[in-house]
Order: sequence, then C-alpha cells, then structure tokens
Amino acid sequence: MSRDPKRIPVVLGKIQKTWEKHSDLRLGQLMINFYSYLNQKKIHMHGIEDDEFIREFEKFYDSL
Repeated sequence: MSRDPKRIPVVLGKIQKTWEKHSDLRLGQLMINFYSYLNQKKIHMHGIEDDEFIREFEKFYDSL
C-alpha cells in the first residue's frame, strides 16, 4: 500500500501554521510538547495515521 504523497504538504502546513502561532517555541519544543500530549492519551506517535496526527495536533495547540 502506497500512501498519497499529497498528504505531506498538508501535514507540514499544519505544523508551520501552528509554529507561526507559537513562534516562541523551538521546533523541538513544539514536537516534544505534542509527543507528551499524545503519551498522556496513550497514543503512540510512531503509529498514528496522518489524519489523526493533524486532528490531535490541532486539538492540543488550539487548547493552549
């Protein structure tokens, strides 16, 4: 099964918009904060599908 490469700019665009909104964070901080949030929800980052990644990423950073 091949994943649609068109998903890549969508995911990266969401990360970019969120980072611009929280520009005081370094990229590592942005991702570690999200990683910690996922761990609290018992979601493993390495196994999350891209659409769920975006939903959870938006939930976390919209709640700040």
